[in-house]
Amino acid sequence: MAITHTKTNTDFSTTPWTETKTTETFAVGAVLKIFTGDYRIMSDVWGTGKWAAYWNEAEGRIDSFLVDVCDYNWSNINSAEVDATPETLAKVQAYLFRKNLNTIQAEMQTASTAIQKGDTVTVVSGRTAKGTTGKVVVEMFKPYKTGWSSRDEKKYGIATSDVMIDKAAANGKVYKNYKDMVWVWARNCARTEARPVDMVEATKQAETRAYWEFKQNYPAFAAAQAAA
Repeated sequence: MAITHTKTNTDFSTTPWTETKTTETFAVGAVLKIFTGDYRIMSDVWGTGKWAAYWNEAEGRIDSFLVDVCDYNWSNINSAEVDATPETLAKVQAYLFRKNLNTIQAEMQTASTAIQKGDTVTVVSGRTAKGTTGKVVVEMFKPYKTGWSSRDEKKYGIATSDVMIDKAAANGKVYKNYKDMVWVWARNCARTEARPVDMVEATKQAETRAYWEFKQNYPAFAAAQAAA
């Protein structure tokens, strides 16, 4: 059971130098799966190895250990066997939930500051209207710079008041336009207030992601839990 690791200790202080082998066993009741994957031998040289995924109790996370390497044949120096207990699986599932919740919260926090049409923004940088606060009423892409460095970037029409006026278009029709408005590149603007993060939705998404991550990575354990 668990992971058994045999280490070779070389003593170069003697002539001839001597080698001794020590064996340690760890991750008892914590091995989640055995899988084959790559490992780096040198900067641009890779080999095939046999890995064990296990619950690292000391660090409170899922970890992996290179059990064996294949140089035409497996060395069979170390060994590992899947033996995760129900207590370990509970810790793994709680860890996956926390990890996904943190990721989703970060994603939602980033999205909460993204500017949408209708948001109130402040111009925080740039040479035009810095310090101005108003509502984004128009979004469009306009060429930024000229020549070879020209690129399309988003630009906002920001209304600084609610006063509307009639404005005739080239087609002869009259449209309602905001009287007081400035045009500013989107990257120079920031929302005055971030949208609140929906923790109920974040928790729901984290539970779903954690469930599928556990099922995909540890199908045998997932199936056993479902059948229980």
